[in-house]
Amino acid sequence: MKKKVVSLLLAAAMVTGLLTGCGNGAKDGGSKTKDEKVELTVMFSGGDQSWKKSVEGVAEKFMEENQDIDLKLEPSGSGVYDDFLKTKDAVGEFGDIVELKSTKTYAQSGKVIELPENITSLIETPIIIDDKIYGVPTATNTQGIIYNKKIFTDLGLEEPKTYADFLDICQKIKDSGVDPLVVGASDLWHMGFWVNGFFRNDVIANNPDFLKQRTEGKVSWTDADPTKLVEDTKELFDKGYVQDGYMSTADSQTAAILTSGTAAMLFSGPWMFAQLEEADADFDYGFFFVPNDAGELNVFSDTGSGWSISDECAADEKKYDAAQKFLEFYYSKDVYTEVVQTMNAIPATKEQITYDASDVQKKLIETFQDDATKKWTHQIGDMDTPDGFRDFMYKTIQNVILGQTSVEDAMKDLDKEWDKDVAAEAQ
Repeated sequence: MKKKVVSLLLAAAMVTGLLTGCGNGAKDGGSKTKDEKVELTVMFSGGDQSWKKSVEGVAEKFMEENQDIDLKLEPSGSGVYDDFLKTKDAVGEFGDIVELKSTKTYAQSGKVIELPENITSLIETPIIIDDKIYGVPTATNTQGIIYNKKIFTDLGLEEPKTYADFLDICQKIKDSGVDPLVVGASDLWHMGFWVNGFFRNDVIANNPDFLKQRTEGKVSWTDADPTKLVEDTKELFDKGYVQDGYMSTADSQTAAILTSGTAAMLFSGPWMFAQLEEADADFDYGFFFVPNDAGELNVFSDTGSGWSISDECAADEKKYDAAQKFLEFYYSKDVYTEVVQTMNAIPATKEQITYDASDVQKKLIETFQDDATKKWTHQIGDMDTPDGFRDFMYKTIQNVILGQTSVEDAMKDLDKEWDKDVAAEAQ
């Protein structure tokens, strides 16, 4: 695939203000001798192989240049990452540097510290909780449909302009004898791609404050917009657009299924591009964002997952200094360029990052940064979502798809769960 150089400088319009915070200094210094290695535990989500490969590569280079620091990497498995962290925390094995997806929960419980300015000043879009910076994004990413170009060409299909067009594409692919969509539903978090895609198109586009207003009691999950979210998700499965066996299909299997030609489309992100090319170097793929009924693009600007430093790490002066050194190294230009290139991601740094990108990635970035494209950080599970609700919602929607509960009952269950989780957080 022909490569082009594309400058990936995150548009300032994507962010509404930047706050920088002064980190609380290290607490009581450690008692290690001068010659003793500092050991840091780095915990991160290991479900995506491109991301796992990136972290391992950075760690190896870091330890080569800092032989007094030993990084112990602890990636999660393919399960729910938050469950992995909760288990580690419960047995007193919470990491020193931790990738967090639920930063608010850990910040408010005092498990992670406000980050120092030498780290936060590197980042265009830090993760802010109560006006303080507790996390720095690993990268900025987005999600959409990756599709088999050959299938589209053979069937005379074009990328959809409206959601009705998308459904028409699905039907034509199904009629040709190919499964329109592959879904890796055995990994619960994979369900979030579709659920949150419809959440932005059906709910957030009409009411950006829905999650906050739900906690305030001003809206309900039984309202028309969130009900449409669940109905739209269910429709894809009811019409047979999703390949059979989705409940036993893992996210890690989806690249091989897509390149095999047995399914035509996958809802995921550009981090999958490298995996597709590894599975089949000649595979010709494209990417588009799923439009809503009116043809508008409501896309995910993913800056919610990022690095944080634990409170226990900050209590040890040498560990705290080493943790800062690692994060400075991670965001250094040469190292970070390799990370975002491997992930096909959009840089989160203030410094301009340029890398060789495919025509598909170039088009993705151009569409993403287009003024007509509405960029949202909102998703089920963000800081306005009570702890525990996200996974409950994903499982509830799976139950709807499997016919184990009705849409009407599911929406009532979501309301009850939300209230329960909010009450639990308040205790």
